[in-house]
Amino acid sequence: MRLVAWNLMHGGNARRMPEIALSLLDLKPDLAVLSEFRPAAGGQIAGVLADHGLVHHIHNDPPRGVNGLLIASREPLREIPTSVPLGVGSNRRAERRLLEVETPSLVVVAVHVPPDAWRESHTDTSARERVLARLLKIARDRREQPCALIGDFNAARADAGGDSPTPTGATALGQLATMGFVDAWRTHNPGVSEPTWVGPDGHGVRIDHAYLSSSLARRLAACQFSHAPRLSGHSDHSILVVDLRHSQTAQST
Repeated sequence: MRLVAWNLMHGGNARRMPEIALSLLDLKPDLAVLSEFRPAAGGQIAGVLADHGLVHHIHNDPPRGVNGLLIASREPLREIPTSVPLGVGSNRRAERRLLEVETPSLVVVAVHVPPDAWRESHTDTSARERVLARLLKIARDRREQPCALIGDFNAARADAGGDSPTPTGATALGQLATMGFVDAWRTHNPGVSEPTWVGPDGHGVRIDHAYLSSSLARRLAACQFSHAPRLSGHSDHSILVVDLRHSQTAQST
């Protein structure tokens, strides 16, 4: 089973649509997680994926001009309603940043953590902190199940491979590791560094991740990045590609 995750950069646009669709289809995914999805533009990409077998779609219905998340799959999907409220006075920028679904063989949580400490008032907790707190709660609830947390975390932690930590978010990634979640890319790429996003100053950082629960990590076959679409300007993010072996349960059904 192949999972791919890609930040579309505001849903894509008409000029980039063919290249975006081809980049995804070339990877032959079984399940695709797309962040910065907007139905007006990204809906065309969803249609192309459906034409090529990824016929099951769930997105979190972002209003016009707002980024959301889309999960497209060959296998049936069931959305899991969030059990983690944003809280009183929640920051609206924390909405539509996580999308949790169940497939016949695993739970997938699509992730797009806000990049900045956006605040709507001086007393409000930032959207970034709220989303990370929700993500950690979901991870605690799902850690005994086959579960993939995958997408744009806008966070990195320092490790032996040379990754540069982000000012915030690194602690949350460390907490995921403490819960038993495995950094899929680092597992298959020890001792190296590959940025998935490069800022205007030329500094690159690996902020796109797949964290797998311990039971799902046993099915990990490979993990890599496709950098060509980013280098060609189709998005400002590289595509994350995760290959999983089929579970015994899936093979017997």
